[in-house]
Amino acid sequence: MLVETCLLCDRKRLGAFRLCRYHEIASDKIREAYTVWQEGYGDFSWRNYLKKVLSLPETGQWALDVAKLELSDLDGTEESGR
Repeated sequence: MLVETCLLCDRKRLGAFRLCRYHEIASDKIREAYTVWQEGYGDFSWRNYLKKVLSLPETGQWALDVAKLELSDLDGTEESGR
């Protein structure tokens, strides 16, 4: 039986999610923080926010992985206004 793995690592992914629990937690935290950033900085696009996340030295590895994946997903598509 083939076990499906996280898109970002070799860990088993969570049910129907694309990511393992660690990357899924990082994804949730990034999305939660985006709301706070929008309140603080006004109209801050999802793409610019992800680029900022990538540039911060305190960003952890799992969050870096997720931000890179999200930016990769945006390449070639319209911004979704998340």
